[in-house]
Amino acid sequence: MDKRFIFLFLGFLLILFSGCIQKPSTPKLEIQDQSSLNQTFNPSSNLSEIQANLTSSTPQKLLDECAQNENVLLADDCYLKKAYSSNDISYCSKIYSLQVYDKCLEKFIESNPAVCSNFSSSKLRENCYEFWAYKSNDTNLCLKLSSQESKLKCLKDLSPPCSFEKDESATNLCYALLYGTIKYCKEDESCIIKFAATKKNPEVCLTKNFSQPALFFYCNALALDDPKKCKDTNLTAVSDYCLELFALEKNNSKICFDITSGSIYANRCFKNFAITQNDPNLCSYCAPESQEDDCYKEYSIQTQNYSACEKIASSLVRVECYYKTATYNMRLDICNNLNYRSKKDCYIYVLSSSKQLPNLAVCDQISDEEKEYWLDKCYLKYALDYKDVSTCSKISDPTIKQQCTLALSS
Repeated sequence: MDKRFIFLFLGFLLILFSGCIQKPSTPKLEIQDQSSLNQTFNPSSNLSEIQANLTSSTPQKLLDECAQNENVLLADDCYLKKAYSSNDISYCSKIYSLQVYDKCLEKFIESNPAVCSNFSSSKLRENCYEFWAYKSNDTNLCLKLSSQESKLKCLKDLSPPCSFEKDESATNLCYALLYGTIKYCKEDESCIIKFAATKKNPEVCLTKNFSQPALFFYCNALALDDPKKCKDTNLTAVSDYCLELFALEKNNSKICFDITSGSIYANRCFKNFAITQNDPNLCSYCAPESQEDDCYKEYSIQTQNYSACEKIASSLVRVECYYKTATYNMRLDICNNLNYRSKKDCYIYVLSSSKQLPNLAVCDQISDEEKEYWLDKCYLKYALDYKDVSTCSKISDPTIKQQCTLALSS
């Protein structure tokens, strides 16, 4: 036998028994880290990103059973059930009906803030953002709420205490009440007085040397909720001022009657409540007559109820009442209650005012017999107020129209 053949045969036997030729082994399965299944999603993610995160750790379906349904409603119901049973949000995106789609997303609200922006229902979107704002203590999510009331409440609830007070004094008071100590009021008299009133503790008033004596008695009266404490001084002016402040704080016009009649404190008290309570009859308690007239005038200006002007005794003040009410409120119709000469002056006051006319319809308030002269001037003012050159075309007088056009073309 050929020696080369013998050597080859022996070599083959050596390789065979040494184990080099084996049956391929089964591949070893790698177990996925469980933590990768509980992914944290960015709240700004859209649904496709959520799906991508979920499907990256979920075996792909070889066959979409739900798609076999020719009825869309049945298919939607199928996807909904699969989303619920498998806790897989990716099925939601396959749903056709928005109502069912939102219902599908609802299951995932508490596990994923990114769901919120995908709701078609604004109410569900709001609920989702609100839930996550409070859960994550995130004021940025409060800003996504469309309801101003809900947004403000959310911001107040989640922001540090005393963050939303209207001014420094209110902020100081908030901290003082929060921590139960007046030191946060510093030297703020208003804060100290309100702290004493809230705590019902008149001794707090003794800690401050107030800038005006009336403020001490006012502080004491509020702390004890007793206006009679304003009378603990022999100084009438101090007592009257204390009572005026107490009446305003308690919004109680009856206290005005306890103030010395005819004093500046009583007159201010009655005038304030005449306006705030829309009751011009309170002006009749002002004295002397000139102060009563002033009360009616101020009431008319602030409330636009110009009928009060007729209650004024002085004819000069009465006309002034109409002028100022018309000008303050930019209402030409109020001028029509005056005679010819006074009406003309009233129109001049309104149309020469630095205030803007509220709208073009104000020009129609000019009385018919005065429109020929005043209507063009009213159109001119409106055009200049709002830089509206189109209003110039309404002007009849060529000179005024040219003035209007030139003023707005430059």
